[in-house]
Amino acid sequence: MRILITGATGFLGRPLTENLCAQGHEVTALVRHPPSAQALLPQAVRLQAWRAGHTLAAGFIASADYEAVIHLAGASIGQWPWNSRRRRLLWDSRVAATETLIGDLAGQKVFPRLWINASGMGYHGDAGNRRVTEDGPCGGDFLAGLAKAWEDAALSARGHGARVICLRFGMILDRDGGALPAMAKPFRLGLGARLGSGRQGQPWIHREDAIGLILFALREDSPFPALTGPVHAVAPTTPSQAAFAEALAREFKRPLLFRAPAWALRLSLGRFADLLLHGQYGEPAKAQAAGYVFRFGDAPSALRDIFA
Repeated sequence: MRILITGATGFLGRPLTENLCAQGHEVTALVRHPPSAQALLPQAVRLQAWRAGHTLAAGFIASADYEAVIHLAGASIGQWPWNSRRRRLLWDSRVAATETLIGDLAGQKVFPRLWINASGMGYHGDAGNRRVTEDGPCGGDFLAGLAKAWEDAALSARGHGARVICLRFGMILDRDGGALPAMAKPFRLGLGARLGSGRQGQPWIHREDAIGLILFALREDSPFPALTGPVHAVAPTTPSQAAFAEALAREFKRPLLFRAPAWALRLSLGRFADLLLHGQYGEPAKAQAAGYVFRFGDAPSALRDIFA
């Protein structure tokens, strides 16, 4: 397939792009700085300079008809503090960028037939101990509103005839990026902690399964595809935050002695504490119904693989 990808040099995008090239796809990556990206990506990847939210050159749009778009780009939610400037960046790099990109690609002779868009389980807000389904309600906090607006922007591609998949990722786990390396540091020293009550769900997915699910979505071709609309990109079992912390402590053979109270986290981190205290218990119902088989189904086995 002829595939256009954003976020290709990121924690998820880089190994995904390598897999796409290895499978023989023609890949074009929209990147901020092509010379830097060239050193990170396979030589077969075509690079095009792009700043999120800025219109692409008309000549580039007319030069190829892409069959699929994998849109992963967005400023990191893991950087603190979430002041007004940061929140605007998070919004523009997702919502405005998606709207602009869809508008640009509408200039192709044929609009891409498949649009795979990143999203997050934060769509459901603080779901407490409830299990949430893909058609469950949107939460009321900032992250939920951000995810909903991002998905709404992506779903507008349906108006151009595309099948749209919004992958609501849980925490993507691997040892060389994402949230896990920073999270693991205090656990290595025996200083890991339960956060708040610890009862909040901790949705997660191994990076190999996150990549596998995207590759699976590219292959799924039937009159009634199961993967469409919002899709929970999470492992089949969601532990509580306390259970995840216990598994991480066991992996490093350290005790889990501490608890960080919710009030202390909110006092020190403000709205950013929502990222740590809000949780969801989700199941990958659509992915499993479509026939995707997860390689890593529980957190302890994933952590053993990552830190072996």
